[in-house]
Amino acid sequence: MVIERAEQAFPDWDKPVGRPKTLSLLQALKLTVCRLRRNATYQDLHEDFEIGRTTAWDYYQPMVAFLAHAFGYPDKEDQEELLAMLLEGTVCLIDGTLVPTVNWRQHKDLLSGKHRRHGVTIQLFVDLHGRLICPSLAFPGSWHDMHCFRAAGWVDMIAHADGGRGIGDLAYEGERKAVSMPVKKKPKKELAEFEKKINTILWNMVSEQLHCKCDRCVGTAGSGL
Repeated sequence: MVIERAEQAFPDWDKPVGRPKTLSLLQALKLTVCRLRRNATYQDLHEDFEIGRTTAWDYYQPMVAFLAHAFGYPDKEDQEELLAMLLEGTVCLIDGTLVPTVNWRQHKDLLSGKHRRHGVTIQLFVDLHGRLICPSLAFPGSWHDMHCFRAAGWVDMIAHADGGRGIGDLAYEGERKAVSMPVKKKPKKELAEFEKKINTILWNMVSEQLHCKCDRCVGTAGSGL
């Protein structure tokens, strides 16, 4: 089915006129799947398929766009509506995770001060059983979770989720209308008793599980790379 759709999308791939392509349509699809499945670098693809790294990039870009379009990845304007439907009436955990990368010299914003390593930050919606609901786009590793959360458009999306609610840690301070979190203690001021009770409930029942649930989810997803 994939090959048939690819042949329809690229009818001139094996066109006898002009410079012949280095890879067949099937090989180009295999290259793309290798990169998606194993997170293979272009150097890996260069060695596996005996083509230049730039050539590997040239084959990967149209193929990944074809796969995304052909198999129903929603357009940008539909993603927020779709995610709001998934979260309707749902309580979920929200957390960010750093995906390590190499230190690309042309990118000066990948260094995470918190983790002291380079990477990209991804926000995650995870249900209370640790199952992934949705990841965000990747943001620079130097960005704070709150910055990523807002840049992903998730604040407005939760507002339209019809009862959906996120639970997070104090990294999301400032968006309490969208995310429930422990009450932060102010300098030189003790928490009220009801605030202490709220913190105890959130911490014992949910917050202690927040990072391990999200880490479990990331580990499960990452095992397939």
